[in-house]
Amino acid sequence: MNKKLTFIIVALIVFVLTGCGKDEKSSSGNDTYTVPEQNLVEITRIDTFDPKEMPEAISTSNLAKFYIEDEEGRQMFNTAFNTILHNRLYILDTLFSGRKIPIGYRRDWSVKSLIFTYRSLSAAGKPIVLSGRVSFPQSNTDAPHEVQSLSLFTHFLLHTTNQAPSEEISPLVMRTLYNSAVIEPDFEGYGVTKGQPFPGFSFAVQARQMADCIRAALAAMQQHGITLAPDGYSTAWGGSLATPGVMAFVRHYDQELTQKERDNIRLKSAFMGCGPMLLRDMVEYFDAHPEYGASGLCYLTGFLAPLPKADFGGYALQDFLPKWIHTHQLTIDGETMTYYEAHLRNLLMLSDHPDDIDISLLKNNLAEDMCTANGHLDLSNPKTQLLLNLIQRLSNWGGWQPQEDVYLTHSRSDRVIPYPQAETFSNKFKDCEKFHFKPIHTRILDDVVASHTSSTLICLILSVLHEDPAMAYRMVP
Repeated sequence: MNKKLTFIIVALIVFVLTGCGKDEKSSSGNDTYTVPEQNLVEITRIDTFDPKEMPEAISTSNLAKFYIEDEEGRQMFNTAFNTILHNRLYILDTLFSGRKIPIGYRRDWSVKSLIFTYRSLSAAGKPIVLSGRVSFPQSNTDAPHEVQSLSLFTHFLLHTTNQAPSEEISPLVMRTLYNSAVIEPDFEGYGVTKGQPFPGFSFAVQARQMADCIRAALAAMQQHGITLAPDGYSTAWGGSLATPGVMAFVRHYDQELTQKERDNIRLKSAFMGCGPMLLRDMVEYFDAHPEYGASGLCYLTGFLAPLPKADFGGYALQDFLPKWIHTHQLTIDGETMTYYEAHLRNLLMLSDHPDDIDISLLKNNLAEDMCTANGHLDLSNPKTQLLLNLIQRLSNWGGWQPQEDVYLTHSRSDRVIPYPQAETFSNKFKDCEKFHFKPIHTRILDDVVASHTSSTLICLILSVLHEDPAMAYRMVP
């Protein structure tokens, strides 16, 4: 069993088996595009799952195969979800406190899953058609039905395009068995827009695309007789890179949506874990702590590529990037391309960098003139300052206090996304009664990835599987 997400998923499995029971406007230059109120384009595919089929569909997904490399681990995953599906039981959370956390599902209706396309706005402020998935419980007679809640999921940085929501169901779809409709956008770079860069640092863009996805999903549901109950509500979830996207969605909901749109969504809460909430603080932390590792910044190329050219202050994107990304050759699906070209097509993983380049070092992820001889940021270079100011703008949270309950966790031992920036972020909201921040102490492997993913997923999965997500959050120390 590898030590990526495998550890936390398998840990959860073991403990389960041993336990008991507004219209939006955005501009690029002088062009303004308004997303139409009726923005659903079409439903492109319908999947139906009997509940007993869901565990296998989940455990054999590309996402599961990436994180759980051996068949035995995937079989344990399958068994665990079958157990959860058919029993009221407990997860014994020995990673944290040894408490028993009750989970379990109530419905055994089939689950209908609609893949659809919808109109939205790109990171560059241009009209775009995106894809997503909405899944909901369906009665055996296909009679009109009200769901009690909407579960809104933003995905983290995917490693391959076939892991996107429109391609396959995720474990989060099991929330449907709590009589919830699960809405998952692909975002730019996945689904119908695969081959385009993913604007991973453009949190406000993701929030806007999420809101557009929800509007289209509600229309698709209505076509199938599914509506939100009068007393229904919505909850948003996200971990790792999806965390600031969820927080941005809450802000977008509070500040940008019309009352009609808010009445349709009725956002109640959001749950997030271990995300890069303050990008500039994060990069400056890497600079001050070179031993920490800045490998996540190797995705900088793709994350910034979708932005309007005006954002780069007269520079080209390449001016911010090291020379090696234009010379290192890769062969992907039989096609040879440079590392830079692969990034622009959202085809890269961390492991694709050349062996003789240590991407954990900050200087290897930025243009050579942006760092000093000893590898620190050259703050006298205008490009360095421009980049820092740009990513600070992308994660600017000033002038807003959440009106819904938001629950944020971050592991003190996270070696991928620094804990101090999460603590600095939480201090901005310390007087907000709706903001809840919980540092996590994981007694877990020293593995760099595991310390990030385990603490993210333990809270995310528990809150998803628990009938009352806020209760699950409170139970994690």
